[in-house]
Amino acid sequence: MTTDLSPQGLVAVYRTLGWKPAGRLAVKLATGETSSYCLRPSLIGDLIRMLDAPIVECNSADGGVRSRTESHLCLTEALGYAGLTEVDILDRNDTLCSETCREDWTMKKWARLGAAILTLTLCLMFGALLLNCMKPMEDRTYDLSLIWAGEAMPEGWVCDPKGWTVFTQEGEVVTELVPNGSGGFDRLDELGQTFYFSRLLSEDVDSPTLRLDATISSVAVFLDGALIYTDCPELDHRIGNLRLPMLDWVREEPVLVTLPQNYAGKTLTIAQSTAPYGGELQKPSMTVWPCAVTLYCGYAYESALVTALAEAVHREITRRTEERLLAQRFELAQSSNEALRRQNEQVMMLRHDMIKHFRVLRQMVTDEKTAAYFG
Repeated sequence: MTTDLSPQGLVAVYRTLGWKPAGRLAVKLATGETSSYCLRPSLIGDLIRMLDAPIVECNSADGGVRSRTESHLCLTEALGYAGLTEVDILDRNDTLCSETCREDWTMKKWARLGAAILTLTLCLMFGALLLNCMKPMEDRTYDLSLIWAGEAMPEGWVCDPKGWTVFTQEGEVVTELVPNGSGGFDRLDELGQTFYFSRLLSEDVDSPTLRLDATISSVAVFLDGALIYTDCPELDHRIGNLRLPMLDWVREEPVLVTLPQNYAGKTLTIAQSTAPYGGELQKPSMTVWPCAVTLYCGYAYESALVTALAEAVHREITRRTEERLLAQRFELAQSSNEALRRQNEQVMMLRHDMIKHFRVLRQMVTDEKTAAYFG
């Protein structure tokens, strides 16, 4: 401890320590900024010249004049340190703190931000284009069923033939069946006989698909007499020679049959089995019930699914992009908060040092008014 705050007093304190450093010697000095408190060259000059050692310092990583070697050296010269001895910036070529590194870090930061903006723009453009191209196609559906929808017959229901002819055929002999008014048709020749129902197709749909709700009956489908689907490929499928068996299981999914694109104007014929004897699934009857038939656009449903999937993907991409932007904003906020914290620490350290210096000055002066000023 000394009360002699002068160049000579500082040299005297150093000599009193009796310490003689060995090896390469340097003086580490906090050069500060132009507006910061720093040691006066006139105070430390004699000691540094006596030691014949260079002043060493490092560039700062939080911006400012000392963040670049050139401006840092100019600062030391402006503060008067360069006139005392050589000033060496230790990390002037350090890859972690060099100017090249800072420029690279800045470029990476802007590159990440640009990539995020580009990604968001492309996602929005692609999503809008995808949604525009994948709008659900017109779902044209034609109910060609001869029976009502549901289990119970609606009150006042009247059978609409919808252009169908229901018949049996044995060889060349065709027998037309008679509607009974409740959706069924009578006059089978025998139990288990295969019956047919036929009509001209005039409805216009894209990707025409037939849906047959035949749960326990086997079916075969013909277009202008040509077989296009059957549950029993091993049988003779000539109309008039076909005898389809009943299924021994319950079909859980409907039968879907894709029609050719040139189906319009052709005759659709559906063959359906009947029960030859009693069983658990159906009692034998001379009355037949044609299965429900629906004609619809085969890819309208798939188009709706793809559209829903595209919308879900678009929402997910948008959500993830927003999360990434929020994360980057949070990272920038954290970085700014850390810089403010470090600045606050520096201010507190400066305040602490100033208080210590004022206390020393108060102890050194003898004038009461001056002591009161520093107190």
